[in-house]
Formats: sequence, C-alpha cells, structure tokens
Amino acid sequence: MAPMSAAPTALVDVPESVEATIEECLRRAAGPGVPADDLLDEAVERWIDHGVALETVLASVHEAIRARLRTAPAHPGDAEPLDLLRGTLDLLDETTARISGAYLRRLDAAPEQPRPGSRTFAAALLAGTATTAVARQCGCHLADEYWILALARPRFPAVPRPGIDPRVWAGRVLRALDLELSRQFPGRGAAVLSADGGTLLLPAADCDDADLEMLVRGLTGAAELPLTVVALRAATAEIPADSAVAHDMLDIALRLGLPARVHRFGDLALEYQLTRPGPGLETLAALLDPLDDQPELLETLGCHIATGLNRKRTSRMLHLHVNSIDYRLRRIAALTGLEAGKSDGLWYLRSAYVAHSYRQSAAPFPYDHRTNTAHLEPVWATDCA
Repeated sequence: MAPMSAAPTALVDVPESVEATIEECLRRAAGPGVPADDLLDEAVERWIDHGVALETVLASVHEAIRARLRTAPAHPGDAEPLDLLRGTLDLLDETTARISGAYLRRLDAAPEQPRPGSRTFAAALLAGTATTAVARQCGCHLADEYWILALARPRFPAVPRPGIDPRVWAGRVLRALDLELSRQFPGRGAAVLSADGGTLLLPAADCDDADLEMLVRGLTGAAELPLTVVALRAATAEIPADSAVAHDMLDIALRLGLPARVHRFGDLALEYQLTRPGPGLETLAALLDPLDDQPELLETLGCHIATGLNRKRTSRMLHLHVNSIDYRLRRIAALTGLEAGKSDGLWYLRSAYVAHSYRQSAAPFPYDHRTNTAHLEPVWATDCA
C-alpha cells in the first residue's frame, strides 16, 4: 500500500476518472503518439491507492466503452465502423486484463500486518496476563510502566465517497495506523487496533509528552480524519483497570463533542466524576430536562458557557441580538430555576450541561467549557473528498 499523506486525500470521482482515462486511451490508440499503457497504469495505481473496488472500476470501464460506441456514429471521420468496433473491443480486452492484473499484483505484494506479536502482547497486557515469557514469545520487552492511549476515529463518513469498498477502505486505514506506529516506535509499541480506533500501549520510559503528540499527529495523518485520544500513564499491573478508565474518558470526550486531540486524565477529571453512573448523574442531567423541547435554549446555554458568559460574543456566535440572548437566558432560568448570573446557578448549569449532554450522547452545541472555546461544528465534519 502506498504511503499515506498527512492530510485527507482528495479522492477521484471514479466513473468520471475512468471515462476520461478510457477516452484518452482510445484517442492515443487511434494514431501515433504517446503509448496509452503508461497512462492506464498510472490511473490504475491511483484507483488502487484510493481503495476503489475492482468491480467498480471494471463496471466503469464497460460503461465508458458503451458510451464510446453509442457516440461513434456522431464521429464518422474517426474510423470505419467495423474498424472502430474491433479497436474498441481490443482495447476492452487489454484494459480489463491490465487492470485485473494490477489489482492482483498489488494484492500479492501487500505486506502482512506488521508485528502480529504486538497485538498478542497488547492483549496480554490488557488482560493482566503479560509476563516476561509472553513478552519474549511475542518479540517484545515487558516494561514497568506504560502509556495507555485510547483512541477513536470518527465513523463518519464510513467511506469518503460512493464506489469505495468499505472493507478495502477499512483495511487501508488499519494498515496505515499499524505502519505509522511501527515507524515511530519500531519494536516497542503494542496495539489492538481497528479502523475506528483501539488501544495503544507504549513503554513510558521510551516516550514523553512531545513523543505522544508527534505520534498522534502521525496517526491522524494515517487515519485521514482527526483522532480523539485519551492518554493515561499506568504501572503494568494496573493496565487492565486503567485502560477501562481511559476508554470511559474517551467515551466522555466523544459524547461531549470535545476537540479531537490528546486528552490527559487531568483534562477530563471533572467530566469523569460528573458522569459516573448513579443518582448524582441522573439528578444533574434532569435539571435541564425542561429544555429538551426547546433545543434553541440548550444551544444558547452551551454557547453562553463557552463564551465565558459574554452576552455579546454569544449573540455574535448565534447571530442574534443581545436582547434575544437576554430573553433566552431568562427563559432558561424560569424553566430550570437556575440563573447563569449567579455563582451557584452557574456552577449547577455547567455541571448539569455536562451530565445532560453525556446522557443524551451528544451535546447539541459542542464546546470546551474549560477553555471557553466553542466548536461551531464537530471536528470531523470536513469534506474528505
């Protein structure tokens, strides 16, 4: 598989690309000039790199050929009808064989997933059964402490564009993640990954905060979408329990729509405590239940908290007059009994917003209330095409 870029790849429109390529091959075949073989080979490599399924390409090739034959009478000077038909069929045979052969060669040359022992060792660490014997059998070293990285890649879009085989695309992403980990931490990192995320375990003595940030940047480029990561440091014996905590915190970050970046325990300690199951969570979340039928009020509350209670900034974000913001805040106070202008009311509103958003699985207006930074749209709502 070709190396992945650090930014989302601009994918071709498969039918249009195939049709344009076939038209150019026909044009070159009709007279002297540059051979069509190089053009077709380059196009096929591009389609393979973009994860386009073989059946999609072949279907587009046949459609392009049919379109060429349908328009042939409109160009009587191109060739005699019989010669044109023979040339087109010859091109179809050659093109089909060349494309199929390229896909098969790429399949044969595809490397195995790097270091399968890494996944076995990671599974043992996560289960609490890792020993020096297990590490030796897996070709790994058992460290005293590890960084636990729980990571998630947005599931939207499932594939960047119709015509891309989801299995091919998922396999491409997974290989790219594995290869990036092996490139930055050769022989040291252990991972259990899928195309949507997973768990990385890195010996704590081998990496610092800067190394973690660099790794996540590389993995984000490999995944071609922003990754949300929670990083915890744990002793080897504590990995099973602490990995569960890391994924709980990752779930919190995703539910609250927090930025796609590396989050430490200290960053999410308040949210973690507020969202633990029990009567506290339900009581806090229920404080905002009166706003469920009026989502514009919930949106206004989230935005107002995110702007540090700055009415003018809130009005600009929501494209409303300040008087409209004041009216909505009064409505929130009337419905919940909590006033954002009072310290106790604000504390409860902040906490209730976290609990309510977590319970609803997604904040209606994602924001980072610790840094007073509002996110007007989810970080993954970028057109990867």
